[in-house]
Amino acid sequence: MSNPLFLSLVAAFGFGVWPVVARFSKMTTSYVAILVSLATFLGVMIGMIGSAAKSPWSTKGMVFCLAAGFFNSLGIIAYSRLLSNPTWDLTK
Repeated sequence: MSNPLFLSLVAAFGFGVWPVVARFSKMTTSYVAILVSLATFLGVMIGMIGSAAKSPWSTKGMVFCLAAGFFNSLGIIAYSRLLSNPTWDLTK
């Protein structure tokens, strides 16, 4: 589906729900970060079926995407650390 409003709602839902679900796991920072990243990778690969061939590959694009992934991993690790510590209540 290509409706921008629908995609915005799905993105907001996905980014808003995953930390709540991960908090209930009561796993350590490393496990939360690894499992969330793995599930994200698998979900993206499934979602790309049929559209990957349409995307042009370039060295410059790969470098920027790898840099973005690196910065995203820093954010996931930091956020996972917040989620996995039961003494830090993020709701107050």
